[in-house]
Amino acid sequence: MYPGDYCLYVLREPMNTDHRKVMARVALNTLLDPDRYLVDLSEILLLPYGLRMQTRAFLTYCSINPSEFVGTPRASCTELLKILEE
Repeated sequence: MYPGDYCLYVLREPMNTDHRKVMARVALNTLLDPDRYLVDLSEILLLPYGLRMQTRAFLTYCSINPSEFVGTPRASCTELLKILEE
């Protein structure tokens, strides 16, 4: 899944707040700073099936195109960062 689509999905799709936070951290870990936004695999495995598959599709896309989205500008992640502040 294209990173922009994943971010929109995390921001707009109705879901449990805890699930949204995990998915936001996955995006921030991949796109912004893996050392600051840690994600444990067990957290992803606890997501409901549909959300887990969206996350897997996002991670697969990023692993196929690693240089395309590394170091995304922080301003592009503002809405995702707000999710973690809630």
